[in-house]
Amino acid sequence: MLLRIAAFISAFVLVAFVVVLMNQTLQLVQVASEASPILGKLVFYGLLALYTTLLLVPLILYLRLPKQLTPPTSIESSGFPRYLAALRKRLSKNSRLREHPLTTQQHIEAAIAVLDKEVNVVVRSAASSIFLTTAVCQSGRLDMLVVLSVQTKLIWKIAHIYFIFIKSSILRTAKSAEIQTPSTN
Repeated sequence: MLLRIAAFISAFVLVAFVVVLMNQTLQLVQVASEASPILGKLVFYGLLALYTTLLLVPLILYLRLPKQLTPPTSIESSGFPRYLAALRKRLSKNSRLREHPLTTQQHIEAAIAVLDKEVNVVVRSAASSIFLTTAVCQSGRLDMLVVLSVQTKLIWKIAHIYFIFIKSSILRTAKSAEIQTPSTN
């Protein structure tokens, strides 16, 4: 029930945004047309190209993302060697792991541990940055902006450490960028 309400509210907000965007676009085109009909057409087609680009680029970048590797339920399963091979192939493209061998499962786990250590350094740095900034600044709104910007930068950095397929500024959430392998206890 709550999901339906959220869906209806989201649809309403989206429709309202589109209506406002169309209204503002038409007003801008009308103002430009009053100056010159050619300028009005240029503004209209320019804005149309901008809107199309802003809609299509994220969609294309999202569709270009590789499928997430899902580890098999157990090491003994028949899909485990394929998973390990696919993980090895992805990790071999990571520039941070050039010197690390990736021939065995232990090598792959060690390589992931190297990435984990690097991520921990980045996370600790971001946490201390947020701590110091929010301790000095006494404005809640400014604190919110600082935390938002540091969190965005943190996700960007983690994505660049783990996610080796970043091309043209593709971002994924930190959760989907995590690479997991079953432990060998």
